Amino acid sequence: MLMGVDEFFGHDTAAMLRMLDNPGSCWAPQAGSREAVLQRSLKKAVEWPRNTLGPSTAEWRRGRIHPVPFPHAKGMQKPLDLVFNRGPLPIGGDTDTPCQPAMLHQVPYDNKALAPSLRQIVNMGDLSRCLVIIPPGR
Repeated sequence: MLMGVDEFFGHDTAAMLRMLDNPGSCWAPQAGSREAVLQRSLKKAVEWPRNTLGPSTAEWRRGRIHPVPFPHAKGMQKPLDLVFNRGPLPIGGDTDTPCQPAMLHQVPYDNKALAPSLRQIVNMGDLSRCLVIIPPGR
């Protein structure tokens, strides 16, 4: 199944930063003011993880709210799902990081839409220190 995305997918951070950088933007007065938006956002940025992940910031990990499942074709039939499917497993990252398991705004933190299938870091100065990860596929 293909998930629906549009031309704005993954560009929300850049758009938000452009709006914040433009004091003449029409959205700021509608929201109260630029400062009011920033204050509400900062408050929510602390309240939400505290309510969801607990009061200790040491326990705040993106992988706890953004797991990735690894279903297998044979796992579509019960009880084979217990043998062949893996996860959901914690995973970090978003559209602004090298590990890009993005989320759809309609279902935040439900990582069934997009995830990297291969990532690598190539050390051209010492090829023996290259890193590659290939997660299980769908």
